Amino acid sequence: MKSTILEQFLTKIEQRLYETTKDKEPRSLYDPVTYTYDLGGKRVRPQLAGIGCGLAGGNLDDAVNAACAVEMLHNFTLIHDDIMDEAVTRRGKDAVHIKWSVNTAILSGDVLFGLAANELQTYAHNDSISKSQLTKLYDVFHWGVQTVCEGQANDMDFEGRQDVSLSEYLHMIEQKTAALLSVSLRLGGIIANADDKRLKQLHELGITLGIAFQIQDDYLDVYGNPETFGKRKAGDLHEAKKTWLTIHALEQLQHDDANELSTILYKSERSSIDIDRIYQLFDKLELQTQVKNNITSYYEKAESLLTSFSDGPHKDHLKTLLTNLTDRNQ
Repeated sequence: MKSTILEQFLTKIEQRLYETTKDKEPRSLYDPVTYTYDLGGKRVRPQLAGIGCGLAGGNLDDAVNAACAVEMLHNFTLIHDDIMDEAVTRRGKDAVHIKWSVNTAILSGDVLFGLAANELQTYAHNDSISKSQLTKLYDVFHWGVQTVCEGQANDMDFEGRQDVSLSEYLHMIEQKTAALLSVSLRLGGIIANADDKRLKQLHELGITLGIAFQIQDDYLDVYGNPETFGKRKAGDLHEAKKTWLTIHALEQLQHDDANELSTILYKSERSSIDIDRIYQLFDKLELQTQVKNNITSYYEKAESLLTSFSDGPHKDHLKTLLTNLTDRNQ
């Protein structure tokens, strides 16, 4: 069970998110934003912003705007990613560009970016935030924006390549997924006026957690329950997306099997028979066990990084979050 402190913090985040679109016009712009908020999710990034603040000795209430900023930024990327990936659903519901239109989705994603910037700007009007802190807030936020875009560009470039290595893939997910978890923790830490050493620790923690999170998404796409995961089962395989599983399998399979997998993945489309064959090739490597062990190792590393932080409720919050993420739909 989450602590009362974190529950109150998350409630304030939800209230603030909806305040940013309430009574604003035109509704054709803001209704898709509210719809995106309603899709829910675990609000991992806002939680991390609060936890980062708490771990550095700050007051969680001071981190509400930063938490909202990073959640808005995250949802901005999701709306645009769904357009680029031609995804039909998001968390089990119609993607924004399906429910409305591509043009509406682009514009609503853009306004989310503007709303995120506005949330961060509130700290410029806060006398308790120093110029140095404000500079760091903007530096970290803009680093996150640029890094996520670089990750998405690399992900798109990988679509046309057959030689993507596991190390390249890990670097891409460090950019595309893990960067925002690092941003979340560090924004909270900056608001609490953490020193550079502590901010570096929060960054490493966020990157490690983010890599685990994305590899787990890769696993759940193939082996998870689509009803609880909120996406089409084996959607990444149908779309021949580069994932930890496909890249690792191509690197480990014997020559003929590797060629067969590569041929299937580079067909214009894959039939149910093709997907079944991919599962068979994965089973040859006991890939399900391998990926689960890899995910566990990253989560264990994240937990070990927590030893550098003092015991207390915020450390307990993160341990609980780690447990919940580790156990999701396993």
